[in-house]
Amino acid sequence: KNNHTPNELGEYDSDIYISEFDGKNWSAPKNAGAPLNTPQSEVASALSYDGQRLLLWKVGKDNASKIYESQLKGTSWSEPKEKMSYIVSKEQNNSYACYEPLDIKIYYVTDKRGDKNIDFSGKMAQTEGKWGRGVSAGHTINTKFHEGSVYIHPNGRTMYFSSQGHNSMGGYDIFVVHKNDLEQWTEPINLGYPINTPYDDMFFAATANGKFAYIASNREGGAGGMDIYKVTFWGPDKPFITDTEDFLIASKAQPIKNEIVAKPVKVEKNSLTVFKGRVIDAITRKPVEAEIEIVDNTKNEVISKFKSNSATGKFLLSLPAGKNYGISVKADGYLFHSENFNLPDDSDFNMVNKDIELKNIKVGSKIELRNIFFATGKADLTPESNAELDRLVKLMNDVPSLKIEISGHTDNTGSEELNQKLSQARAEAVMNYLKSKGISVSRMVAKGYGSSRPVDTNDTPEGRQNNRRTEIEIIGS
Repeated sequence: KNNHTPNELGEYDSDIYISEFDGKNWSAPKNAGAPLNTPQSEVASALSYDGQRLLLWKVGKDNASKIYESQLKGTSWSEPKEKMSYIVSKEQNNSYACYEPLDIKIYYVTDKRGDKNIDFSGKMAQTEGKWGRGVSAGHTINTKFHEGSVYIHPNGRTMYFSSQGHNSMGGYDIFVVHKNDLEQWTEPINLGYPINTPYDDMFFAATANGKFAYIASNREGGAGGMDIYKVTFWGPDKPFITDTEDFLIASKAQPIKNEIVAKPVKVEKNSLTVFKGRVIDAITRKPVEAEIEIVDNTKNEVISKFKSNSATGKFLLSLPAGKNYGISVKADGYLFHSENFNLPDDSDFNMVNKDIELKNIKVGSKIELRNIFFATGKADLTPESNAELDRLVKLMNDVPSLKIEISGHTDNTGSEELNQKLSQARAEAVMNYLKSKGISVSRMVAKGYGSSRPVDTNDTPEGRQNNRRTEIEIIGS
């Protein structure tokens, strides 16, 4: 119920409301107000996985419903803007939509073929934000009846959707489909009772670890209309992950955490890594709004770009298995920071929580180049290194006065003499790449330190891997 005028049946149109979790209870819903809400009807569809973008739909000037997006700027939501181009959305009603993990596609419900079916549209150009014409999600999913909502799990390979078709128990039921090895959606599976009932059950959204989900239903026993329910998946023992967050919202200071285990839970294996944390100034410890770039190192292609929250510095990335990811964090006046996640197919679910400390561009600042790769036991750079190397080239071109030391480091395996030679050769390989891109050798020094400067123990495989690294240090500016 809002302050709009009800229709002749006493029904109100829709506004967007916000409720927050304090660790124990949900707060009373509050109207989100302008600019999300207007005198028109606005319906929320989905939050992005990092909680900093919101998809909603409302009726546009042409009397057709369109999908809009609002972005969280610090603590305030921006004016919603139409998400997809006119070419994608003309002459049809588009409503409930969702993101997919790498922000390449938008899945949405549309009536362009008469019935309400699920389509998807993909970005044609990452830098320009253009969208391709909508394409049906396929006859495996769409039916001659209505499909009512869609949600892509953070693993990128699981879709939950509601439909009046397939083997529905009555009204809308919630179904799940998975991508096979050919990237095709498998046959839908009805989630069954008690998730589905003879009433309408819709809007499934799961937590990243798969233990919990939220649905909306007008089933018997509710408060009236579509009520929100929490679903818990029970089963045999599994290791408990103590730092997961419902809905993966990174923008809030106190997100929802699974801190108490009532009973063991069985979940479907999610091949997914969630990387979350804060971007902060290394000296002041204050939040920094930074651009976060995700690169497919194998293809040397930028997959997607995000930003950390300007008020909190928080970010959250959902990385489905099957790629070698390079993560670059950049902000004006700072050295870039890099991370690497090489995630083979069928990797286990993993939660990584880390504060990223950005360092000012000044003498003495040092960063590790985590996406520089060499052939085993050699100084030959692999193609997966190109994106990181090109970031370093850009830094040198952006700051023409910058002088750096490129240092190579090894673990303590083998003789120190060989380690010294290998580390020197690898540092020189990086310098030669920069030289080939037009960077003067007078601005660079290459030095190998062998195993003399470890940053971790050499007693474990993980520690030795951390010690094998390439760094740069600013020695002049």
